Amino acid sequence: MKQSQVASNGRSDASLSGWSPDSLRTELAGWLQDRIVQADTQFRSGLSGARWPSHVRTENAKARGTSSGSSSHGSRRKVEGWREQQQALHRIFDFWRRAVHLYGSYKLCQARVRLGRLSEEQRKAAWEEQHERGAEILHSLCTEMQGFFLKVRAPADPFPLVRHNIEAELARADVAGSDVASADVVRIRLEDVFAEFEEEPVGSASIAQVHRGKLKDGRSVAIKVQRAGAERLMLMDLANLRLFGAFLQKAELKVDLLGPISELEQQIRYEFDFEHEATAMERIRHALAQPVLREAARDGQNGHGPRQRGHRERHRGRGRGRHGNTGKSGDLRHGDRHGGGDGAELDTSASPVIVPAAIPGLVTRGLLVMDFIDGTPILRLPEEMRRRGISPNGMLARQAKSHIFSALSSAYGRMMLCHGHFQADPHPGNILVCDGGRVALLDYGQTKQLPEAMRLNLARLVVAIADQDMGAVGMCFRAMGIETAKTAGEDPNSFRRMAMIMFDTGSGNGVTSANPFGAESSLKSNAMKSFPSDIFFIVRTMMLLKGLATGMGLSVSTAKQWRPMALRVLRDADRHRHNP
Repeated sequence: MKQSQVASNGRSDASLSGWSPDSLRTELAGWLQDRIVQADTQFRSGLSGARWPSHVRTENAKARGTSSGSSSHGSRRKVEGWREQQQALHRIFDFWRRAVHLYGSYKLCQARVRLGRLSEEQRKAAWEEQHERGAEILHSLCTEMQGFFLKVRAPADPFPLVRHNIEAELARADVAGSDVASADVVRIRLEDVFAEFEEEPVGSASIAQVHRGKLKDGRSVAIKVQRAGAERLMLMDLANLRLFGAFLQKAELKVDLLGPISELEQQIRYEFDFEHEATAMERIRHALAQPVLREAARDGQNGHGPRQRGHRERHRGRGRGRHGNTGKSGDLRHGDRHGGGDGAELDTSASPVIVPAAIPGLVTRGLLVMDFIDGTPILRLPEEMRRRGISPNGMLARQAKSHIFSALSSAYGRMMLCHGHFQADPHPGNILVCDGGRVALLDYGQTKQLPEAMRLNLARLVVAIADQDMGAVGMCFRAMGIETAKTAGEDPNSFRRMAMIMFDTGSGNGVTSANPFGAESSLKSNAMKSFPSDIFFIVRTMMLLKGLATGMGLSVSTAKQWRPMALRVLRDADRHRHNP
């Protein structure tokens, strides 16, 4: 079944009424077969991943004591191509085996709860048990398949391949025109740019791996290099996810799932463009260094901001903690002295978080060199507290956690409401705590630029949620393009649940449902007919911040924290509208 058919039928209740488990299985099997045929056709037509460079293959062949003559290269390439096809088909089968298992387990639990004569307590217990099973299936899928599903861990590429990739990217970079290498360098080697380079990566993820090094001028840097073939793998996983989302949209959830998946696919493509990441990182670093209401002069409403200009910024207190974790794209904890070559100064004392800066002349689509930040990954904070003799559950630890989350909350309020451009991936692997209490926010592969109208409507929604004004929440939903089957006046409780789940980190009574497919679920009781793609990364970011607060044992409402800022933003916009 084609995606257009899935999307068009996704909201037809009549088309679902006659479906049986057998027809669902038949439909799903048909989709799976079509997907396998499509994948096989693509690979047979030459869609294959990047192979090792010839001199690296030769070096490895010598290490194995085998010949690497040209006569054997053709047959080796055929074997590699066949192996890639088999791996792709195996990955497709593996995903659908797990997806069907996950979906089927929830449907069986739903049937057991619906048909069995269970008390309310027994029903809740049954769903709690099912959620545990579902979590185990998802954990297994993520940790064993990795790729798109778990991008924070991956086996490292061998150093000969890493060296080749970095030197190939350096040849594309503007190294000769920068201050990191002599202008007469023809073939750029690692040794021409780096005084030191650690062969063992400090972090390795699905998109990139990161090495620590030192430039000729003594600066410690993080070298982030893209992995060969990673983009093809990610897009294959997203194609499977899109198909599963289309099935759920048709069979279960009355909500547009394909729009957000398309937005995610676009952002994933950006993650493989490190020049885009460096530009976004620079824009956000400069934006957060401004006073809160300088957004009228912010860079790039049209998505264009300053390129890497070589500003040097000063941060109080050098972090001393650990740096071994990587962010989703393999980002290292980069240095807290950022970028520099032209002597200009950027005062970042007003910034609530430390934002890394790229090294001018050392950024390409596949290579990003940044200053190094020392600090403690937030997931290791309890361990670091115990090492320093602080109880992770004591009053001092709670104050420290509140300070950390407050800094992140302030940063995201300013990025989203004041500037409309934000880092959209605040998972724990991208957050460092440095000495002196400073918080570093890393990895700008996923960023989102909001249209001006969306930014202001988000500010209005923040005020409405903080004031618990469901009528205003409903108006903001409509202004943002969110269409629901019922209005806020008809079903205020569903609007309260949706607003709290999607746009606030606070919690409230009735904001979750044990059964995601049940009639009591918000998505079932009040179908979401339209969900604009611009909103997806807002919701995703809020979900990650909510998870972070919960993991730290905090109950914090960002809507209440951001309300004064949102009001100032709206007053400032109104003033500019009347006095342009």
